[in-house]
Amino acid sequence: MMRLASRCWSRVGERGLSTGQLQVALEPLDGSIFMLTLNRPDARNAQFAFPETRLGIIPGAGGTQRLPRVVGTPRAKELIYTGRRISAQEALDIGLADHLADSVSAEDRALRLARDIAQGGPVALRMAKQAIGLGMEVDLASGLLVEEACYAQVIPTQDRLEGLKAFAEKRPPVFKGE
Repeated sequence: MMRLASRCWSRVGERGLSTGQLQVALEPLDGSIFMLTLNRPDARNAQFAFPETRLGIIPGAGGTQRLPRVVGTPRAKELIYTGRRISAQEALDIGLADHLADSVSAEDRALRLARDIAQGGPVALRMAKQAIGLGMEVDLASGLLVEEACYAQVIPTQDRLEGLKAFAEKRPPVFKGE
């Protein structure tokens, strides 16, 4: 089990976050920190744009590389080439936003999501995070090897045994991060 180790940060610049980011720290019982950064929990009236080409430049900070991975190459080209603004609803529809919430409920939404994530096994969460993060940086075949290696690290854990036992007994697991 994990506990919330800190509050959400939502102000621009605080903790090095960019506009529209909320961050929640989860602390597993083993003392490590699992940071949940919600990159796109945006207000319903938010707008998104990549206007750089209209300024004679291109999106920096990985924009030309990250956007296609999120929304697909054709959609990314359209957004970057045209600089067109899109609504929060359209951003949600194309996968650029994960959730929509008004400014009052964005932090609550982030905390609910963090609490839901905290129900998972700490080792499994770390390995899933690693498998996704590393796997997205390589081709599919290599990503599957990364996943296999990460999966192998959860097999010998007490948390895996506890999770299976709890499932069979129809009760919530009590993970220890071991």
